[in-house]
Amino acid sequence: MTRQQILSRVCALFSQEGYAYYASQDSRACFDVMATDCSHRETLLVKALENVDGFTREMNDRLARISTLLDAWSVLIGGCNRAGSLEDGVVYRRYAIDVMSPHTLEQYLTGDQPTLRKEKKLLCELDPEKLKSARRELKMSRPEFSRFTGISEEMLYRYEHGICKPVSGVAEHMENLLGAKLTRGVSPSHNTPSEAGPSPDVSDAKSVDLFLGFRSAYVRNPITMFLGIGTKPGEAEDVKKEVIAIHMSDDTRTISKKTGALKSISNILKSKRCIISNLKPKDTSGIPVLTLREMCGLGKKGLIKFLSE
Repeated sequence: MTRQQILSRVCALFSQEGYAYYASQDSRACFDVMATDCSHRETLLVKALENVDGFTREMNDRLARISTLLDAWSVLIGGCNRAGSLEDGVVYRRYAIDVMSPHTLEQYLTGDQPTLRKEKKLLCELDPEKLKSARRELKMSRPEFSRFTGISEEMLYRYEHGICKPVSGVAEHMENLLGAKLTRGVSPSHNTPSEAGPSPDVSDAKSVDLFLGFRSAYVRNPITMFLGIGTKPGEAEDVKKEVIAIHMSDDTRTISKKTGALKSISNILKSKRCIISNLKPKDTSGIPVLTLREMCGLGKKGLIKFLSE
């Protein structure tokens, strides 16, 4: 499948399952599709590549920072890797991101989670509680169960405590012996930057973070950045979560092109939005425009209040 075919399939899936979504037309975009379910409880960021090996560490780190701030699930959808076509029903990994075929994404969206994860080997997502329950129903000790299944006591202990996952053949062998389903769906992973520290980005965007004290995630494409408050794990529960989608530019043509993307993205996130520019563009579809100096002068609370009016 070509990248465009993959994107078309992904967008069709979101539409079919009732997700609101925005699809970028820029192949250099940090994410190609942003989507949320009808209840706005789940946000997905999708990057599409024909060959997933083209997904670089820098791309992973940038997408990870955005998904962390937005509490979103980032996923790489592709057609193949260096070993061949991506298998349907299998979740792969590249750096810290989940990788899968369009069909496997469809399984997630329809509630039929795949049970296989491929890292170096094809692993099965075994449910430790189901395995313990099956052994207890047979009234077997772990040594007895080990002899019954032909699996070492040490590995059974690891499986029952979720320390490691069995290869698919071992899981299938146990299910056939016991006549019971022992697997569960592969849970979405939280993408994290491969290295700590800020990513290299425009100095103006950094100064917003410095002066206002927001948590920030730089996007560049399709918009410039997200600012967040109350989005940090462990932050006080009484801090109201706020996200601001921002585009920064002093080019009126660029501003005009990005206005639609800014509106669509902020509508999906139900977030605030603004344009940062030293110019005063005429047509911004009602999106507030501030200079960087004006924005920093408002401060964190002042900016949120201004964008709420």
